[in-house]
Formats: sequence, C-alpha cells, structure tokens
Amino acid sequence: MSSEKGTSSKIRASGASRNSTDRMERTIKVVSLNIQHGWNLDRSVPLPIRRDEVFANLNKIARLLNRYAPDIVLLQEVDRISPLTNGTDQLRYLASRVGYSHHAHGASSEWRIGKRIIYAAGCGILSRFPIVKTENVKFDQSWPTLRKGFLIATLAIAPGKELTVVSAHFPPIDILNVRSKRLQIEHMAKALRNKGPIIIGGDLNMSLSRMSRNNIGALARRLNVRTHRAVVDQRLATYPSRDPRRKIDWIFASPEIAMTDYMVFPDKVSDHRAIGTTLTF
Repeated sequence: MSSEKGTSSKIRASGASRNSTDRMERTIKVVSLNIQHGWNLDRSVPLPIRRDEVFANLNKIARLLNRYAPDIVLLQEVDRISPLTNGTDQLRYLASRVGYSHHAHGASSEWRIGKRIIYAAGCGILSRFPIVKTENVKFDQSWPTLRKGFLIATLAIAPGKELTVVSAHFPPIDILNVRSKRLQIEHMAKALRNKGPIIIGGDLNMSLSRMSRNNIGALARRLNVRTHRAVVDQRLATYPSRDPRRKIDWIFASPEIAMTDYMVFPDKVSDHRAIGTTLTF
C-alpha cells in the first residue's frame, strides 16, 4: 500500500518510523468511540432500557479511559440532555470520572417542546489540554437518519503551539442523495481550511468496501491527512462490537504527525469498538 500518493481507492498512511534526529518531542494518546448514547445495545431502538443501565455503561466507558489514559478523547452519539438519563450531561459525567478538566459538546440533533430542549446529542471532546475555541458544524439532513456533524476544537498543547482536533460523525446513508458523502467531505474540508496540524477521529460510516475506500481516499486528499497503514488489517474492524466485521471508525492526522501504533479495544461498551493511537510530533 502506498504511504503517500494514491488513487481514490487507496488509503493514505502515516509513516510510523522516523530518524532519531527528526523525532518530534511531544507524544499524545488519542481515543475515538461512538458511545451509542450510553445504551450498549445491539439494536438501534433502546426500548426497553433502564436509566441505571445507561449509567452503568457510562462507568464502563470511564474505566476503559482510565485504563488507557488518553490525552484526547473524541466521542460521538453523546447526549447532553436526554429523557433516558434524566437530563444528565453524559460528557460532563465522563469528564468527572476520568479527570478531564477540558471538554466541549456540539449537538447535531435536537428535539424541542416549545422553546425547551428535551433532547440534544452529537459529538464530544475530552482533553487534558486547554480548549481555546470550538466550532460545531452540522451536515445537511440525510434521510432517514438523524442529523450528523462534527465538532472542531483548538487545543493549546504547549506555549505558542495549538492543535486542531475534530470529532466527526458521518451519516450511514442518505436515500435521497447518493453523493452525500462527497458533499460532507467538502463541507469538512472548507471548515478546516487553513487549520493545522489536524487530528480527526470518529464514526465515519465508511468501511473498506470499494465505494467506501474511494470516499476515504477523497477525504485523505481533500483534508491532507493520513491514517496508520495497519487499518487494512481485518482484526481492526470496529462494528458491530459483538462480532466486528466492518471498519467504520477512523483516526486521521496531518502528515507531519506520526502514528506509532493503532489499536481496537476489546471492551464492549457500545455497538462500536473504541479505537486508539499514539501520535508523535
């Protein structure tokens, strides 16, 4: 597999080896996970489900994060408010149990009764570094799924040094627009123009099928990012978590950032498996 130049069917890979004189000084651990609203169910409709089951599963996610101790966590399908958890902000709940001082949430889907928001879910970011600014971007509605989008955060990782991180959730399907994935990639490319270096992680709903490879290749070229060459290994499939067969969760980074490993966690805490990598600057 080509590590740099490739057609739309090839995945751009980040180099994992560097000369000692070129080695960057800072190492950052990143985890990405679609938490499925805390349900941890194999079915898409969470009924019947008990509120205490959601909290029990959020605690499992917290234990996973405490064990791996990532510096940055990119989450999808995170509820800021939901009837299922009695209005609990799931991102704040996880932050308090893992010890993240900095976090941000961007709702892509909201339900209201009058002016009152009763449901808000989207992407979240947990960080050990200060969050300087955020931008929440919603994709156009993709039928029949709920609206998806991505959250951009600028982190101050060192004096005078910033890092752009993105938690992204692409819709799985749009029955009214077969070109929706390419339009969403263009939307992201415009939002991230002139931002860098960049880390992107999330549930992209793009697998290693032929069509999805083309979309992944387009994303890598348009955003000028790379992933680890090991992602082609079927053992790194992430969905469904009970018996992973598809790789739809990804982490990408700018070319100047090296990925020194790439892993899928065995913990079943969602309908997706969590993924993690170590990035070296």
